[in-house]
Amino acid sequence: MTNTQGLADELAALDRRATPGPFYTLDPPWLPGGSETSILARSPDPHVARFICDFDMWALDDEEDADRKSECPDADAALLVWLRNHVPEILTALRSDALDAKDAEIARVRAKTLEEAARVAEGWRSSLRPGTDSRLLGHREAARDIATAIRALAKDAS
Repeated sequence: MTNTQGLADELAALDRRATPGPFYTLDPPWLPGGSETSILARSPDPHVARFICDFDMWALDDEEDADRKSECPDADAALLVWLRNHVPEILTALRSDALDAKDAEIARVRAKTLEEAARVAEGWRSSLRPGTDSRLLGHREAARDIATAIRALAKDAS
């Protein structure tokens, strides 16, 4: 099972340390022909934006290092920009999934607890002889059995 709360916490920590969005890709008219895109923050205008990532990789020789460059820089940039700009929605979805999983586990443990308590109580009731005052006979034993069953369910749930 995926730990969605852990993923949400990790993403939130990365979000706090990263440059705030929104992010943009460098597009025409500012992107020179034959150049790869860049990722910008704060504005799509490179004259006022903060440069986050340059996919042109000018330091790599085109022939010698061709296999080291991104095969699809525009798609890579679009993915990174989309992810950065949707961090709040992704966090909300992850946290919602984590809460749903916790709620389901609580409901499962609650149902098992009630089922076990009912089984113990029925066993206690069936052990009473006709005419015995059920308020007095076996109440300590029944309480002990119910407490033991609840402890076992709590241990299983952790």
